[in-house]
Amino acid sequence: MYLQYQGLITVNMDKIQNTIDKVITSIPNSISAITQAYGQFNIVPYSIGDLTIPLIGSMAIGITTGILRG
Repeated sequence: MYLQYQGLITVNMDKIQNTIDKVITSIPNSISAITQAYGQFNIVPYSIGDLTIPLIGSMAIGITTGILRG
């Protein structure tokens, strides 16, 4: 939005809105497919809490490395 305000780029907000709408409407379909697969296979469930520590840790290392390297 800043670059558009400065006049450096133009953003077609209709295309962005349409893409976001498609993604949001596909999420419930994906969730139903995952729950059906969960019932058919022996899948170990992960909660969000199980995944946040590795995700945040790797992001912190990446950011720290990027800052130190300049």
